[in-house]
Amino acid sequence: GEVTSVTLGLGEDVTCTFVNDDQAPSLTLVKELVTNNGGTAVAGDWTLTAEGYDPASPQIGTYPLSEDGPDGYTQTSLTCDNAEGEVTSVTLGLGEDVTCTFVNDDQPGRLVVTKYNDENGNGSWDEGENVLSDWTMNVSDGENDESNVTDENGEAIFDPIDAGSYILSEKLEDGWRQTDISCSTDQISRLRTLDDDNSHSFNINLESETTCTVGNQAEPKLTIEKKNDATGNKNSGDIITYTLTVALTGSSLSNVIVTDVTPEGFDYVAGSWTSSKAAVPEPSYGSPGVWNLGDIEDGDVITLTYQAKIKDGLGGGNYLDTAWAEGNSDGWGTVLALGQNSEYIDGYFVGTDVFIDQSMRSTGSVDIEGEVLGASTELPATGAASIWLILALVSLILSLLLIFGGNRMRILIIPLLFILFSSPSYTYAADASNNLSVRLESPISPTRDNDWLLAFSVLDRASRTPSVSCYVKKPGGSSFSQFDSTKTSTKVMGDNMSCHVDSSVMSAQGSYEFYVVTTALSDSEESTHVTVTYDTEGPDKPVSYSKERPWACRYTIKFKTANDVGKTTSVEVFGSKSTSFNTDNGTRIGGVSIGSNQEGSLNHDLTGDDCNQTWYYVIRAFDSVGNQSAHLGDEVVTISAPTTPTTPALVVASSQGGSILGQNQTSDDSQSGEILGEEAAPQEETVKESGQVEGVADAVKNAPNNKKLWWIFDILAIVVIIYVLSLKTKSV
Repeated sequence: GEVTSVTLGLGEDVTCTFVNDDQAPSLTLVKELVTNNGGTAVAGDWTLTAEGYDPASPQIGTYPLSEDGPDGYTQTSLTCDNAEGEVTSVTLGLGEDVTCTFVNDDQPGRLVVTKYNDENGNGSWDEGENVLSDWTMNVSDGENDESNVTDENGEAIFDPIDAGSYILSEKLEDGWRQTDISCSTDQISRLRTLDDDNSHSFNINLESETTCTVGNQAEPKLTIEKKNDATGNKNSGDIITYTLTVALTGSSLSNVIVTDVTPEGFDYVAGSWTSSKAAVPEPSYGSPGVWNLGDIEDGDVITLTYQAKIKDGLGGGNYLDTAWAEGNSDGWGTVLALGQNSEYIDGYFVGTDVFIDQSMRSTGSVDIEGEVLGASTELPATGAASIWLILALVSLILSLLLIFGGNRMRILIIPLLFILFSSPSYTYAADASNNLSVRLESPISPTRDNDWLLAFSVLDRASRTPSVSCYVKKPGGSSFSQFDSTKTSTKVMGDNMSCHVDSSVMSAQGSYEFYVVTTALSDSEESTHVTVTYDTEGPDKPVSYSKERPWACRYTIKFKTANDVGKTTSVEVFGSKSTSFNTDNGTRIGGVSIGSNQEGSLNHDLTGDDCNQTWYYVIRAFDSVGNQSAHLGDEVVTISAPTTPTTPALVVASSQGGSILGQNQTSDDSQSGEILGEEAAPQEETVKESGQVEGVADAVKNAPNNKKLWWIFDILAIVVIIYVLSLKTKSV
């Protein structure tokens, strides 16, 4: 058997045999992981290999080492305990027991977020769509947040970023909506809606780049403005050119529609339309008129024009119109055009004004003979609010205080002057969110007429047929009552209509307050209130009349008006070769604008055989409303027309060569003049003394119909103040 020792006896010859075998080596491969960057793998996820080594029959030798495992890990070291330093293979000797250790570290990922302008709102980054810089992108793992701003390439880069689950979001800017937020690691993608929040969950993998895209569509901003070329007062038959301007910024719109309603009595001139955008068909004016602009893009500015003719027979006053526009966006729904740069703005409605002077009065000036006695201290009624005169006087007083007052006074006065001189450009309605718009005519006031139409224009964005009720508060009354029947538009979206004011409404002299209310289902809108003064008391009869014939072809008619405290505003002269005639347009010689208690004269120049005839004359006075006085003239004259006719004669033009004493003797024989009906109210004329004198009050009273005059007055006042202050500074 096996022995470990031998015992020798005397004389023994013993042989001991040592038998030796070579010993096999052994190899152990070990995996060590470092997971600082979100890695989740374990050692068993790797296959470690010593190429050629057979654990069942290990042999000495050199064996290459390798490993195979999940992505995202970098081998940081490979060592064996029988060698120094890093190795790529292991050498096994007889009987060696060797351990080799593979060390791996998880590597962070990289995230690139690209921001783009999704102009068509389809949720994908299409060719031609630009990137957006300076947008803030946010990434959060639930505990830590990191933000980066997109650069000129539209990229916000997060590098390194640990592996794991994250939420991507952005800082939304006003006027934009998010259409896309998706990443390359997503399993599915979808188009976002306005109701979605702006966050998105995604994963970052180890040692790999993840890309995300975020698309935003700019809110389409549509604007509309409306203007007209009606400067000064307009009359029946005049043509008004209207201009509508529609502009778009932001994303594109489809099916853009402009709806426009003209004032009552303004007829669209067929074929007068123009459009700066091609392929726009002629609008159909009912009224309202509808313009179909189709699709428009970011930056488009479309100008539309058309003409409307003022019908005959319209009463004098300020006639109002209104318009609005809308378009469709796939992402934003219905987009309404915001009103701007117009005389009237009610949120999404815009409009203009046209003032009609029904009298069409055009007379010359008059020389006042001698002193103007008992001149009226108040402005004749013209329909303009007396507030303008008050403002002018207050402005003058404040300006003087500013010039001559102390420093403390100037500190108080300057803000007040600024308020006075800051005339608002636009008129705003109270409720811009209402679907309805109604604009009420402002009739000329005062009037002698109690049978006329109160016109209004109404539009409904909700495409209904609105109804309108008219209300009046009579002189001395405390409440409003409805008059005339409720008017219902026969057209979808609205129309121009009117209510009838008659003697049952205006039965007594005084001031009447009117307004209208339009309704459509649960919506309603009240118009502004307008006041009309009913005045039928005419001026007093002129107190004196005489005529002279300085030569055969000229008569000079002289007169003096009554001292009726401002009621008289003009005198008309009528003449005939017969001692019996009607005082109408056929016998009208001419007219002059003149006030109370004033002396005036009018030349009647004759031609041809008329120079050989004897002429007879009568005169009568008119007030600003058109009421007339009794006649005064040659005693032999018999007036066929009643002294207070139902339809008084209002002067338009001289029909028989009349001239104004002291002026160039010119006449317009082409104008036969006309006698206007009860609706007519003469336009206020300027009485000129010693040539051509017009007072400050005349400029102020016309300011409501000519805003330029008001601004000129303001500017002149400011210039005077600055000049006087500079003089005072120099004197100091």
